[in-house]
Amino acid sequence: MTRLLGILFVIGLYALARVTPAAPVVNHLIGALGSSHEDVSMAAYMALVKLGPKIAPRLLEEARQGRHTAKVVQVIGDQGDRSFIPELERFLRWEDTEVATAAADSIAALRQVGGPSRTV
Repeated sequence: MTRLLGILFVIGLYALARVTPAAPVVNHLIGALGSSHEDVSMAAYMALVKLGPKIAPRLLEEARQGRHTAKVVQVIGDQGDRSFIPELERFLRWEDTEVATAAADSIAALRQVGGPSRTV
């Protein structure tokens, strides 16, 4: 898939996910995070962030399964919902240092966001 088609595909998925955040649409966006085209993976990243915390439980499920875990953890942090800090803390213990670092960075960013966080 060419870079332009990949970006257009991500934009279409984002539009569809805004209407219905069904698992298959979100799964395709998560898959696009692994694109060899940086523009496509960045577009997918931005789309997932813009979809917001309503898709975070789905993202966490994918991250736990090892699917683009570091990037998915970063997306959750950039969505800005502090209530996901306890779930992100579980990724601090991952053997993959990229995942652990992404979790630490996401948690730090979320702690800077105003408002209360929930406890689990």
